[in-house]
Amino acid sequence: MNATAATPANPIRLHPRRLLLPLEFFEVLTGLDPEKARSLCEDGSLTAFNLATAVDGKRAKLHVCRESVERYEPGHTFKPNACLDEIIAKTLPAIGSASASTATVGATELAFRWCCSSERIVSLVRAGELRAVGKRPSPKATRRIAYLSAFNFLKGRVLI
Repeated sequence: MNATAATPANPIRLHPRRLLLPLEFFEVLTGLDPEKARSLCEDGSLTAFNLATAVDGKRAKLHVCRESVERYEPGHTFKPNACLDEIIAKTLPAIGSASASTATVGATELAFRWCCSSERIVSLVRAGELRAVGKRPSPKATRRIAYLSAFNFLKGRVLI
């Protein structure tokens, strides 16, 4: 799958697996001030999730769904065609024939898809927001995160 093509409305090429983008990226891309960008999240014009942990205090770590960024046009409200469950499922790797209750996703892959640091994922695990599965086979091996815990985490952190 190729990166999203640049267009006049969206001059940035996005990697196809970067599915949640920091709100700050959207602000830079559009030239909007932080307050206006956040209001677009709060009114539902952009599909956004808060990836903050307790360590962040009340400060939100908003990440916007790539589809919202690609379809954003000033003055137009974009409402996704897909339901929230479908949007969230797109941010996670396909689980194929595995059951959602037993499927796992690598913490590194999750960090890549959500456009955040691996440390953010580890912080979410430590805070009990995400559930790590099993032991790591070696210190350099990526943690495995329960697919359903990642899914439910985002479902509980959507901004609407």
